[in-house]
Parts: sequence; structure tokens; C-alpha cells
Amino acid sequence: MIMKFAGCILAFLLFVGAARAQVLFVLTSAGQIGTATNEMTFDGSFINTGSTNVYLNDIQCVLYPPESNALLADTNAFFANVPGILLPGETYTDVVFGITLGAVAPPGDYYGTVTIFGGTNIFAASNLAGASFQVSLPDSVGDGIPDWWRQLYFGGDGSSTNNQSCATCDADATGQDNEFKYVVGLNPTNSASIFAFTITNGLPPALLFGPVSAGRAVTPQFSDELSSGAWEELTSPITTQTNGSQFVISDPDPSPSQRFYRIQISFP
Repeated sequence: MIMKFAGCILAFLLFVGAARAQVLFVLTSAGQIGTATNEMTFDGSFINTGSTNVYLNDIQCVLYPPESNALLADTNAFFANVPGILLPGETYTDVVFGITLGAVAPPGDYYGTVTIFGGTNIFAASNLAGASFQVSLPDSVGDGIPDWWRQLYFGGDGSSTNNQSCATCDADATGQDNEFKYVVGLNPTNSASIFAFTITNGLPPALLFGPVSAGRAVTPQFSDELSSGAWEELTSPITTQTNGSQFVISDPDPSPSQRFYRIQISFP
């Protein structure tokens, strides 16, 4: 679902101390939709409504839910663009901060708050003002693949699909469809970008598999009888920390004469 933010301007004027009372902070676009550029900038305005200088010394972004790594805050824009001092009556209007897509960015709505710190001198750290913002990563097709990912690899705006970009399509003829490559973190248009899984014949047998991108939950599983449909965890889920992660997992108890293995990969 694509959320519309027309007319949605959030402004917070927080009154704690003289400096705080004289700073008006407005996010001119408090909601954005993620795109294949993987970067979004939030513009805003700071207005010094008082009669003395105000120092804008620091910025803090808090993202929700906090356990999600779908979004990453980029505060470099604040220090590169926002003036350190606002004179009485002065207004700054431009980029305030940026948000980039993290290692895992599944469809959904994500939220955050931005807080500005400063005061009457360069050492001040009072809470001057804050605002809330939202980033939406829509799945317009409804197949579990976000628009930004489809846009990145197949062009357009990602809101529609075809016989190359659909979830079950195998655009690079590797035998691994687009949905699988999205979850694992592979390039669906590059036949060299492929997940490999090998089982050694030694004792104990070892499972060699990869690559898997960062931020995925990887769970090796086994079954001694396929007809039962039951699979057990060979190890606890492993959360990948880097892109291109490769794994070598040994079976600690390969006692049955016949055992089957599979790898479950998902978003945490």
C-alpha cells in the first residue's frame, strides 16, 4: 500500500529554556517513499524567532522499530548544510538529514524521530526541537517484493511487474527466481550471482553454502525421513553480518544412514 502524505507537515515547537522557545523546526516533507536510489533526504526549516543567537550543535535520529535494520540514519547532511548559528530572525530552509535503506528493507512503513540539540553557545546540548517522520517501502504488486528492489533491477517505478520482474520469474535463467534472489540478497539479472549449496561426503558431513547478504536469518535444517514432512534445526538461526557471507556447517550427529539437508533463509 502506498501512503500519501499531501499536506502532511509536522512542526514541533518545544518550550524548555529561552533558546528552545525561540527555535521553530518544520519538516517540509515528513513522509517519503523509498526508491531504488536507496537514499532519501528530508528537508526542513529552522527559524530563530528570538532576539539572540541560537547554536545548532547536534542532531539525533531514532528509528522504529529499534530492532529493525531496514533504515539507517545519515546525519552528515546536517553538519554539512545546516548553519551552526542562527541569528535573530534568520531562517534556514534546505536538507536536514538523510535516510538510507539498510541491509534488510522489506515492504512496510517505518517511523522515526529527529531531535536538534544546542542552545546559547557551542557547548550547549539542550533539546531545542524535534519532529517525527515516516518512510514507506511499498509492495504495489503484492508479491512480497518491494517496489524499490524491482525498480533497482528492472527499471520503471517498481509498482508493476512483467514476465521478467515477477516474483516467480527467473530473469537470468539460473533456476533461482526473483523472490529467492530478493530474500537471499542476489542480483536477479546476473547469472553469476547465484546461491550454491554443497554437502561433503566425509564424516561428519559438512554443508557449504552461500553467498547470503547481511541481515538475513539463516537456518540449516535436516530430516531423516522426507515422507514425514518434519524438519529440525541443525543449528540455531544465524544472522548474517556482512554481504556475501559464506558458510561451512558440520552435522554434529550424523548417525542415521540417510539424512537430508536444506537451508532456510528469511528476514529476521
